[in-house]
Amino acid sequence: MIFEPMSCIAIYLRVSLADGDLGLNEKDESNSIENQRLLILEYLKANNSIAGNVFEYVDDGYTGTNFDRPGFIRMIEDAKKGVIKVIVVKDLSRLGRDYIAVGDYIEQIFPMLGIRFIAINNYYDSWEHGSDAMGFDVAVNNLMNTLYSRDLSKKTIASKQTLWRQGLSCSGSAPFGYRPDPDHKGKWLLDEDAARTVRMIFDLALEGKRTKSIALHLNELGIQTPGIYNREKKLWGAREMVAPEKEQLWDSGKVGCILRRYEYTGAFIGGRTKVPTVGSSSKQKRSEDEQIVTENMHPAIVTHDEFYQANEVVRKLKKAEYRITNVYPLKGKVRCGNCKRVLSYVENGPEPTLFCRKSRLTGKHSGCCKASYSLRRIDTVVMKYLDRMFGILQWLSEETEKYYPSEVVDQQAKQIRKLERDVEILKAEKLRQYEAYAEGILSKEEYIRKKEQIAQKISSTQQEVMEKTNALQSELEVTQSVEALMETSSHYEDEPRLTQELSDIYVDTVFVYDTERVEIVLNNEDVIRGIIDRIQEKAGKR
Repeated sequence: MIFEPMSCIAIYLRVSLADGDLGLNEKDESNSIENQRLLILEYLKANNSIAGNVFEYVDDGYTGTNFDRPGFIRMIEDAKKGVIKVIVVKDLSRLGRDYIAVGDYIEQIFPMLGIRFIAINNYYDSWEHGSDAMGFDVAVNNLMNTLYSRDLSKKTIASKQTLWRQGLSCSGSAPFGYRPDPDHKGKWLLDEDAARTVRMIFDLALEGKRTKSIALHLNELGIQTPGIYNREKKLWGAREMVAPEKEQLWDSGKVGCILRRYEYTGAFIGGRTKVPTVGSSSKQKRSEDEQIVTENMHPAIVTHDEFYQANEVVRKLKKAEYRITNVYPLKGKVRCGNCKRVLSYVENGPEPTLFCRKSRLTGKHSGCCKASYSLRRIDTVVMKYLDRMFGILQWLSEETEKYYPSEVVDQQAKQIRKLERDVEILKAEKLRQYEAYAEGILSKEEYIRKKEQIAQKISSTQQEVMEKTNALQSELEVTQSVEALMETSSHYEDEPRLTQELSDIYVDTVFVYDTERVEIVLNNEDVIRGIIDRIQEKAGKR
């Protein structure tokens, strides 16, 4: 049984100052969100071939050179769920400015999802192009967007380099120990409280203490880490913390970062990192020769001699010349239940173990368990949990057939189709009444009375169609979700041990609190719980 719900239309709106979409006064009516919205809604109003509920997805202030945008990501997720059948944009540059990636969406991803894609100002409609490529004119237009972004990126970098040579920061934040000068954009003022901590770290290093010893000393004194300090002071750029606040402690890494910052000598450094390609979310560190250093730009916390002497502590710690990559199914997924950090892997005996590095770096102040965990035991616990989940899925399949029998779903679909035919009959009847009035068979008063009666019937029938469609769609979500889960699990339920494929499909995170307590979070846990709730609700009504 195949049931086609009413098509849903997604209108995607995007604007970005970084892409040059806005002018100097941050207003450009041609690309404003409101203008895009009005243009698309007028287009939909004028095209009868596009009908359905309209959903709006907006990315205000996001660049088009990559697809890491919340509105776009949410739209694609809804498209994968089958919620969306049509996507409409003002032009191709709103979808994105990366020629290759936009081409992939238009030629491969959207057709695979059964999406009709329309770019109004480019006169592109995937229905008109069928299964062919997106067309030479569209491809050229798309390529021009990419070239424009690359040229814009070069101009942006050039303007930043000009500011860096003047010793001015392009960021709204400052290193720990300083704060942005509100009266002089791009300059920093000394933050007395934080600067005292920085000075203490350098003094301890000058005394010959290593980074771990310094970290333990700071924790003993209860001195706040930069993350906690920035959050309490409400400084711009403070990041969301993964670990609980009580586990925000100093370690050798944080101390090393402070000791390596040349800015504490009063110099400004611009261009520490670079983006390898336009639109990339990753960054690469520039060599010291590529960085722009401007001396004497803000108050120094340490002298140049003190900086170099203290850094001998860091430089004496040689890095390993080789690194062994350890591969196991749960790699990157096993975390400390206390600090939420990924556990470290080590082979110091007959079998691999995992341990929380933070507990060993921060000393007694950390609440993390100091013990090591057997990787084989964790794998066994996870596999037992998955076996239990496979049993629950089998139960769900049986309960779904009991409370959502296919013949009932078919009957509901037939009722909806009958009601839709009734609406068409009523609309035809409404037209016949008008023709009778136009031919003089009905008086104006009689025509108005009958027209209102038919309109009320159409409205009530359409409302019933909507209610039954929503109810049916809700039931289909349950049955289709269970079918998809059972289809996947049937390939893996007889696996004797945890494999990489099983881990990738089912396991999200494993939190280890101590040697006896493990919490497992599954990728599809919310879906399974939702289905169980629906079945229990259905059972309660019987």
